[in-house]
Amino acid sequence: MRNDDHKLEHTLVLASSRLLGFFLAISIPVFLSRWLTIQDYGTYKQIILLWMIFLQIQNLGMDLGLFYFVKLNQKHGPLYSLNVTIFNLMSTYITVLLLHHYGHVMADFMHNPGLVAYLSEFSWLLLFSIPAQHFEHYLMSLGMIKWTVITESIHEFLKAIAIIFGFYYFKSLQMVLQMLVIIYFVRLTSLVAFNIFLVRSNRLSLLSQLTYFKQQFNYGLPLGISRFIATFVYFDKIVVSALFSVTKFTIYSVGCFEIPFVSTILHTVWDVGALEMVVACKNKNKDELITLWHDTMRKISILTIPTFVFCLFFAREIIVTIFSTQYEGSVPYFRLFIFTFLINAFDCELLFRIFRENSRYLKIQIFNLVVTLSMMISLGLMFGPLYALLGKVMANVVISYLMQRNAAKLLNLKLVNVLPYKVISKIVLLCSSVAMLLILILHSSSVSHFYVLVSGFMLFSSIVFILFIVNGIITDEEIKYLRQMLDYKRFFAKQGVM
Repeated sequence: MRNDDHKLEHTLVLASSRLLGFFLAISIPVFLSRWLTIQDYGTYKQIILLWMIFLQIQNLGMDLGLFYFVKLNQKHGPLYSLNVTIFNLMSTYITVLLLHHYGHVMADFMHNPGLVAYLSEFSWLLLFSIPAQHFEHYLMSLGMIKWTVITESIHEFLKAIAIIFGFYYFKSLQMVLQMLVIIYFVRLTSLVAFNIFLVRSNRLSLLSQLTYFKQQFNYGLPLGISRFIATFVYFDKIVVSALFSVTKFTIYSVGCFEIPFVSTILHTVWDVGALEMVVACKNKNKDELITLWHDTMRKISILTIPTFVFCLFFAREIIVTIFSTQYEGSVPYFRLFIFTFLINAFDCELLFRIFRENSRYLKIQIFNLVVTLSMMISLGLMFGPLYALLGKVMANVVISYLMQRNAAKLLNLKLVNVLPYKVISKIVLLCSSVAMLLILILHSSSVSHFYVLVSGFMLFSSIVFILFIVNGIITDEEIKYLRQMLDYKRFFAKQGVM
């Protein structure tokens, strides 16, 4: 079987396995936004926001470089993984100590002193979740697609159940956090046990870890610093939380709602493509690397642009259906936020990692931080939180241009050839035409937001899919494997999942 076919199969299997995570992730705001007051829901979202920030920055780039080293030396993968786990455990412990001394300062900064009451459970959650967050990516780097699917499905299911059940039965955020702590303790224990098993099976020497650790740290540190900077740009909610009340933060945060399944599939496409691009770069095969890059960007376009167009036209229906009419004020934020989703989907960070140009990427991110924070804070203070988000979008456009300029130099291409703009423009035209027509038809009748959303999504996705096939945007090979997916028993059995 051709290598492209293997990549597509892996992408489809991983993406389809995350459907469960998508439905569970969607169900959480559907329930919580109706069960909790705006203030309580805001407190929950602030804790989740802080958790996501620490998950992003705490590893200092060690997680980001793992796929690179495991791909080059798969047999010693457990040693690389153990290095990441130990480093993250030690760095997180230091963070936990700081939280216990200065947690009240953080709570005051976010205009919510009530956050202090959850510091103990939150600290344990950090201590167990951060060292094991690379579990699924590590399994995928080892080629264990079956176990990646199983592990991720169980993880997403248990996490969603803990949140929903904890609020419904105990009506307590503290209980939710305690249940999550137990889940992540088991997850961390499983990762360590798995690595110890591989070390013994392959008769590896743990002394080699020290040599590998230095390589991993030197490779990952610039990426970690870049991620640290980027986190406070992408997690712009922290800026809004510091400038405005919990209520305004909640409205803003709901408006900056990311579609979970789409984001997850995008990461899957990146992960699968990255493994092949690393090999092409190592073999100094520039033509193959460019082909792989353009093919990855085409797939990103197929996923991202229809999502962007649909969300832009059906923004009100999405927000009201998921979060209720109580959050209708979040609709303008969502329409603006979806532009950041589109811009960031074409991020060129992967190329900087592959070419080991992490220092250059760091410089861009430092500039990114200055520009974004300046725009957000100045516009936010003058005109309010909606204009803070506008500042973020404007800054993202500038940084995206700089990233593509540097990517063009790395690939030795003209700027206009970095992305497949011909395919992108065709997709934009087709999707916009379909969405405009559907919104005019569906809004002409007095029906519920839920009906407009469901019927609009089904019609939009069906028509766009057919147009993509007719116009050759989806390749014959991809159509072939999509047909195989319909025979899901045979398809997943082939992958060893069933």
